[in-house]
Amino acid sequence: MRKYNVVLWEDYNWDRFYPLSLTRPLFDLRIGTERFVDRALDIFGDRNPSGICRPELKNILQDLGIQIYPAGIDPDLPTVFLNGTAVFAKKHRQIIDNLDKLTVLTAQEKPVAVYFPFGKELDILQRIFESIPTEKDYDNLMSLYPIIETDVHVFDSIWDLVYKNPEIIISDFEENFSNRVSLGEIDDRAAILGTVFVNEGAVIDPFAVLDGRNGPVIIDKDVYVMSGAVIIGPAYIGESTNVMPYARIREGTSIGPVCRIGGEVEESIFLGYSNKFHNGFIGHSYIGKWVNLGALTTNSDLKNNYHEIRVTTPEKVYSTGLNKVGTFIGDHSKLGIGTLLTSGSTVGVAANFFGGGLAPKTLPSFLWGSLKNGFESYNINKAIETAIIVMSRRDSVLSRADEVLLRNISEQSENLRSNF
Repeated sequence: MRKYNVVLWEDYNWDRFYPLSLTRPLFDLRIGTERFVDRALDIFGDRNPSGICRPELKNILQDLGIQIYPAGIDPDLPTVFLNGTAVFAKKHRQIIDNLDKLTVLTAQEKPVAVYFPFGKELDILQRIFESIPTEKDYDNLMSLYPIIETDVHVFDSIWDLVYKNPEIIISDFEENFSNRVSLGEIDDRAAILGTVFVNEGAVIDPFAVLDGRNGPVIIDKDVYVMSGAVIIGPAYIGESTNVMPYARIREGTSIGPVCRIGGEVEESIFLGYSNKFHNGFIGHSYIGKWVNLGALTTNSDLKNNYHEIRVTTPEKVYSTGLNKVGTFIGDHSKLGIGTLLTSGSTVGVAANFFGGGLAPKTLPSFLWGSLKNGFESYNINKAIETAIIVMSRRDSVLSRADEVLLRNISEQSENLRSNF
């Protein structure tokens, strides 16, 4: 089987993935059972990938195990450039394995992959991919080189990730789990219905319900599903996550690693290392890392008139074309007990809202306060101190690159807080 240099690039529409895109390149986002970078490596097999991302994110690539392009490129190997928000399958690798000249794979009228055999045109590709390619760069690629149209799905927004997540969980199961045997510890008194996979080290307590009749339930390594919890597929629960007693994890939900999940969750993605310990509803939402949702935190995901929901950020309002859209919460944000969130709302990085009640439609990064007492800027040193404490509770460390990035986000969002 061919070996490749693998290079992932960020799409130019990264702002449509706010606020999760503030703290990571798009290929570090999760959908289905994996991050985009992990699923690309599963297909193309390079354990030393390179990445093309915004300049402010380059310093965190190393923490993700990704080199800054063109570092790490072996000139004796062909290179496959991959759109960082595209979902590839083994059949797409077979297409690329049969290529012998520079070729652009497209989907949804944009490039999703570029196969590059080593040779004289390397300089051309390096110029195109010096930075995040623009729409003009895409047009140039598709006009200069042979094109193969594919059925790869490439995502163009964070709400698109949530909308397609149930479908991706099903395809991930078929591709990666359907032939595997459950090795976890399942109590005889648990209800196992339909298609369910329980990985080694996972524990399913008495009277838990895993309902895979309408889509697979995938329980990964060292997950603990407590008594009375109900998980309805398609659903994925990531490594070392605890599902609390009487939690209701409904269809279309992906929970990343080391989360604590209680209450009700529907068609949502938790990136990882976040807590929703208590009752409350999260639906059609995307939650970043190191987020804490206080008891009874609840979001709306449907307007009373059933009309299209628009997503509001501090700088722009986006049309979604959907009538089921929840909320999008950035890394390190904290919402106090009784917080209510409107459909299409956003919470930036390290925002802190407390005191309960209906939160504003959009909370900028590093905003601190309540409806009763007003809002102010969250002191960056205190925010860093809290992040270090929170991460240490999960045996994690805030890297120097992450700290610098958080400080930059705080500085760059100062005007947004002032305008707020």
